Amino acid sequence: MSELSDTRDEPRPPEVGRNARAVEWLKAETVAAVGESLRAIAQGREDGVLDGLAQVVVASYLLARRLGMPYARLDLKVDALLDANVAQDHQLEHWYGDMSSLRAHRKSGREG
Repeated sequence: MSELSDTRDEPRPPEVGRNARAVEWLKAETVAAVGESLRAIAQGREDGVLDGLAQVVVASYLLARRLGMPYARLDLKVDALLDANVAQDHQLEHWYGDMSSLRAHRKSGREG
């Protein structure tokens, strides 16, 4: 037997298997929430749009955590992306100021 054995048939610790299932579940939840939001947009249901988008945001944070990334690291990436999009005059920034508005919202805590 070689030193590098094939470990695919060896049982995995329960936590690893459970975490893998959680990651797969969160990926499916994200896709379902996007679908929910798009259906709600087509139907003109504002509450449905907000519900779906909120689910996407929460699932994104939980997925990052399940993959070993702290919430704060995702926050830093979002902030860096907003800063870059403002600096590069992203089309939505150019037309509406959306990137700088969201950046200000995240810095202040809450905005209407």
